[in-house]
Amino acid sequence: MADNFILPFIKSNILNSDIENLNNAGILKEIFKNLMKAEIFREIHLDEDQKLKAVKSFSTKLKLSEDNLKILEKKDPGFKKRFNNEAIMREKTEIIHRDFYLEKAEKFFKENRSKFNKYIYSLIRNNDRNVIYELYYQVESGESSINELAKKYSLGNENLKKGIIGPVKESDINPKILERLQSTDVDIISEPFQIANTWYIIQKECFIEAGFDKQIKNEICTFLLEEDIDLKYEDFTKKLNVNKKI
Repeated sequence: MADNFILPFIKSNILNSDIENLNNAGILKEIFKNLMKAEIFREIHLDEDQKLKAVKSFSTKLKLSEDNLKILEKKDPGFKKRFNNEAIMREKTEIIHRDFYLEKAEKFFKENRSKFNKYIYSLIRNNDRNVIYELYYQVESGESSINELAKKYSLGNENLKKGIIGPVKESDINPKILERLQSTDVDIISEPFQIANTWYIIQKECFIEAGFDKQIKNEICTFLLEEDIDLKYEDFTKKLNVNKKI
């Protein structure tokens, strides 16, 4: 067993006992991943012109003028430095995503496109089966709408929004709800169904087919970066063999 190791971003040796203590405390993985991210970002070099452009772009995005920044700096000394650092980190993130993960992200999206599709739907949930069936008949007959009834009878926070949920990605929707959304047309109420001890009726309002936009691109690139760091951590711990907890 080796006596010491090198952690990312830390050039001095770490004793085996220190690694074991971090692992026993349950924080080794978190520390390793944070240090690895710092190392990855450190390797991305921006010249002064690129840094200035990054800050200007971030200021424009947030609609902050130079006068605004001066006012904020006066009220909160150090604000401008933190703001500039955030702008530079965002620019480095864009570069990492573009140079190392964009092609993989496009492939991942094509292979998993349906997971990024979204739905907007209305929902009523209630623990009383009889109540749900009565509400279903009211909506089905045109006596009332699911949205008006949701305000009064739905048990969750959706009652504050007249039962409207979404947009929600397919991957984040309960499978039983998703099954009904996929098999019904817009504005058609589902028959009552049960999940655990709760009864539901839903109505599909809108289906949004996913495109490879900037938000999804960044989401997938971030996921792939985290996945790579997890693999590096696994390799790191295999070399250590400190104890079974790792």
